[in-house]
Amino acid sequence: TVYLRIQYFLKNINIIKPTININFENKKFMLVINRSNLNKDIQKYTEIFNKIDKVDNISIYDKEIKYKSCYNSIELLNVFHQYKFILCLENSYQDGYITEKIFNCFFSKSLPLYKGATDINKFFNQESFIDLNKNNYLEIVKKCNDNKILYNQYINCNKINIIDNNYLKFQEKINHKILNKKYLYSIYMKYLIYRYSGGSAHNLSGLEFKINVAKKKI
Repeated sequence: TVYLRIQYFLKNINIIKPTININFENKKFMLVINRSNLNKDIQKYTEIFNKIDKVDNISIYDKEIKYKSCYNSIELLNVFHQYKFILCLENSYQDGYITEKIFNCFFSKSLPLYKGATDINKFFNQESFIDLNKNNYLEIVKKCNDNKILYNQYINCNKINIIDNNYLKFQEKINHKILNKKYLYSIYMKYLIYRYSGGSAHNLSGLEFKINVAKKKI
């Protein structure tokens, strides 16, 4: 699933974005985006960061986003964009468990404070988010909160790492499917032309065979 999310993000990184533009000086401090109480760390980090500045909860925006998609809807991204930092905690901490949360942060041009997948650095550039597992996370947040240049370095850096062999195999499989779909389409169009222009039964049979083979490869 994480490979699909990465694929989607890379395809849409310059397309999906907020419709508002708030400069660094006018951004609010931090937003908590978890609605459930499944993760007990939410309260812990909220209390820690509240000592720096006001931390808001996403529930205050229910009027704007309650019935909107959590998958990078414009309304949601516009809310995220109002904040410098997004407290981005997964409900479970395990390898490869990366949900839409961090991608929403990237799309919205806000800086995620992330805790979740234990192998997160395998997928994402360490300079694209603040890792709450690091001992100095609080110091980094304080510096970014007061330093526009440092903050924008996080915002503007490349997000995705060059992935492992599993990703390369996944990419190859996706590309292969795309080529097969294009091939299937071309064969099917040729079949229709032959069929409705009185093509020979032999040619039609051969094209039908190619269509069935191509379908199996998708």
